[in-house]
Amino acid sequence: MKDSDVRVLNMLRDDSRVSFTKISRRLKMPVTTIFTRFQNLNGCFNGFKSLVDFRRLGYFLNVLFIISFDRKVLDFLNDSVEINTLQICGVEKQIFANCIFKSFSDFKNFEKEIFKLDLNMIISHHFLEPVSLENFRMKETLIKKK
Repeated sequence: MKDSDVRVLNMLRDDSRVSFTKISRRLKMPVTTIFTRFQNLNGCFNGFKSLVDFRRLGYFLNVLFIISFDRKVLDFLNDSVEINTLQICGVEKQIFANCIFKSFSDFKNFEKEIFKLDLNMIISHHFLEPVSLENFRMKETLIKKK
């Protein structure tokens, strides 16, 4: 990956709606180069999504569940509207499910449904507020040149 790829990627991470013209001006590169860099990176993107402040929409409860892996649990979670992010982690294949709830009673109802699945382990952590979201940036100096 070239340094120019990394610089374009980082700008798109900051604002996925930024125009190629604006990127071109800021990075002092021709628009055609920006377009080429974007095409080189195209397979790296899983989509362009908005980061939503759910608290402004009245969803004040953000909970991380850590659950022992089970196919029926994964199917249940994939069908749940409360899921914000779902990941399978670690050697023990634990499911990390980040969920958003409007009320504590919504959380308790969801938790009851999970417990009905007869799990070996469940841990939940309540988050107060996000400190940083989608903030990872690649460093140009760490990228191997082709």
